Amino acid sequence: VYIRQQKWDLAKADINKAIELNPQSIEAYFVRGVYYTAQQKMDLALADYNKAIELNPKSDDVYQFRGRLYVQLEKWDLAKADFDKAIELNHKSDEAYAYRGMVYIRQQKWDLAKADINKAIELNSKSDEAYFARGFYHISQQKLDSALADFNKAIELNPKSEYVYQFRGRLYLNQEKWDLAKVDFDKAI
Repeated sequence: VYIRQQKWDLAKADINKAIELNPQSIEAYFVRGVYYTAQQKMDLALADYNKAIELNPKSDDVYQFRGRLYVQLEKWDLAKADFDKAIELNHKSDEAYAYRGMVYIRQQKWDLAKADINKAIELNSKSDEAYFARGFYHISQQKLDSALADFNKAIELNPKSEYVYQFRGRLYLNQEKWDLAKVDFDKAI
């Protein structure tokens, strides 16, 4: 709760207390990993995700979040391995498919990226992350109208998605739609 409210000191105190009371708590290590990621303390986040996986190697969520951390660190092969494992554990994980699709984009594996992102949308047509990923894919393919449509859909599904506003704003800049770009950049802040 405190993480969602961005009450970081209270969140950290509660999580540390939970680990102190139960050092085998997978959930506590996982949540503390999320906390450290939000605080940009990537080494500490990675250590907690690793501990959670050590305690329960069958948690697709932990693999997904560790994969997202690797994406932030631009460690594409490690990220892909974690998304592969998350999908192996839960083949209905739209988020794992969307994020693995993003990794494939970075690796310029276009057909694999498209297949994974479309699978994510097939699994969950209300996933703003999947539509963002497909918009990003369309940019890589120079299909800017399709990218704009997917960014619009992502924002419709999640109007608080700051990173989508940033990317749509950049797209508007490239199209010389200055006023629309400014509006999106203001919303991204």
